[in-house]
Amino acid sequence: MKRLLILLLFICYGISNAADVPLFRANSKEFGYDAIDIDVEEIARGEQTSTLHIRGFHSRSAFGSRWLMCSYTALATQRGFQSWRAYYPLAPDENLLLIFPASETDDLSTLSGQQLDKARLVPSAPFDKMLAFCSKVLAK
Repeated sequence: MKRLLILLLFICYGISNAADVPLFRANSKEFGYDAIDIDVEEIARGEQTSTLHIRGFHSRSAFGSRWLMCSYTALATQRGFQSWRAYYPLAPDENLLLIFPASETDDLSTLSGQQLDKARLVPSAPFDKMLAFCSKVLAK
């Protein structure tokens, strides 16, 4: 129950920020994770995409990577999507493209409006499993 509450708070945090500023924002320290310092800020939004500036993206830890995956899941939920694909930036760029396909057959290059290097694409797990995973990751 505690895990579910933490996940809901994470999602609501993004939604409450969206009411003040229409774009998503999350900071690991504001959630009480002092061991990591990751700031996620949505800087642009397309119909099925979001561009995120992630301070510390290339120096993140394994736990930081998992926290980011939960941020992507929270943003997808906030926007009404049930899957995401992350297009990783090349160092030193810290702007990540998040794509929200409606199905497995959607052409991600078409959705993003650019030719994508498939080696830099990271899929999410099935959404229900991602939500369950995030409830465990976000529980302290």
